[in-house]
Amino acid sequence: MRHADQTESTPAAPPVRRSPKRRVPARERMEQIVEAVIDVLAAHGANGAGLESLTIADVARAAGVSPALVMLHFKSKDGLLEETLRTLGNDYFRALGDAREGAGPRAADRLWALVEAEFSEPVCTPRKLAAWRALWTASAGRQPYIRQFKAETVAAYATLIELCRAIIEEGAYEDRDARTVARLIDSSLAGLWIDLTDLTLPLTLNEARRIALAQLAMFFPRHYTTRGPRRQILQTGADA
Repeated sequence: MRHADQTESTPAAPPVRRSPKRRVPARERMEQIVEAVIDVLAAHGANGAGLESLTIADVARAAGVSPALVMLHFKSKDGLLEETLRTLGNDYFRALGDAREGAGPRAADRLWALVEAEFSEPVCTPRKLAAWRALWTASAGRQPYIRQFKAETVAAYATLIELCRAIIEEGAYEDRDARTVARLIDSSLAGLWIDLTDLTLPLTLNEARRIALAQLAMFFPRHYTTRGPRRQILQTGADA
């Protein structure tokens, strides 16, 4: 994975999350262990190691707990990975929803906020990208994700189509189809996420964000410049 400040050097081992000297509630302990999984996955992915190389002992060491405690909470490695996927997925969809709702009522503002959120914290960080890649490139990660987040994925895509349709109607883009544009945007975002984890063709987070947002200006020039949504929609025939 490449990021703005990343180098080709071998990353250090994931930090050990020391347990506090107090009785920790089960949910808090599970969250601590899941965060350790993300750390370990990020380190393994950056080293080119696959998901199969991750062990309960690695996670326990990073979390500062015993392997027995990890097994007590998650029962198995598969259970641990599924809970990690659930955490990553919930964070992702929650952040996108917050970005959309916080952008106001205009469809153009909402779409811009959605795309921008794809490449902003807390969704897109170096360690989370590396963890996503490790999970997504293994069938052991893909299938549980599809099972857990099918409804959310379908709803998010429907929202993308709806926003594109509203912008097309508002801007009288006679040569645009909402489903086609939505699919192009969705595919581009997925591709940029993959590129962010590719060591062969380095791409920084800022570059990925600029590319994704510039695409909106290309599809809907009456609504956007590459710097953001226009305050007023350009009239038909006045595309910049």
